Amino acid sequence: MKKILISSFIAILLLSGCSEDKNKQKVDDSNVSKTNTSTEVKKDDELVDKLSDSGEKISNKVKEASKQIGEIVSKTSDEVGKEASKVVDDISKKSSEITEQVKEEVKSSSQKIQDSMNNIISSSKSTQVGKQLFLKCSGCHGINGEKEALGKSHIIKGWDKEKVVEALKGYKNGTYGSAMKGVMKSQVISLSDEEIDQLGEYISSL
Repeated sequence: MKKILISSFIAILLLSGCSEDKNKQKVDDSNVSKTNTSTEVKKDDELVDKLSDSGEKISNKVKEASKQIGEIVSKTSDEVGKEASKVVDDISKKSSEITEQVKEEVKSSSQKIQDSMNNIISSSKSTQVGKQLFLKCSGCHGINGEKEALGKSHIIKGWDKEKVVEALKGYKNGTYGSAMKGVMKSQVISLSDEEIDQLGEYISSL
């Protein structure tokens, strides 16, 4: 009986010791697990902090770059605006100068055209007067000045105005002519210098 009790007591101690070892092992395993979990959480927190710092740095860089770009764009816009304004002023100035030149050219051309028209009208009138005056000459000289008057004078067709005027004025004042001198003086004595000029104009056109 005494042996049985002793054996039972020993068995209880052994079982109790194993149980304590197992509990101790469980506690140790739990502590290791907690340590590992704590380390992992710490690493995760460090990673989050690093990512947060990096994000903030990137954000700051982007803001700084945006600010610099904005300043460059603003400066460039001002410079472009000034250049554009200068170009517009130059164009406006040149446009005004060209407009004035065109006005002067138009005015000058208009005057030239008017002068030409006046000359044409005057020449036409002069030719008409000369033609009327030549009617009394054509009886001897021919309608186109192609005859020798009375078979004695020169053919006046083809003479230029200066030669005709010089001859007519010579007949009038008695300094020109030979066989026809007397006849021609009576024909031109009543003509004014203007009429002689108009007659010369017409004869030179024959």
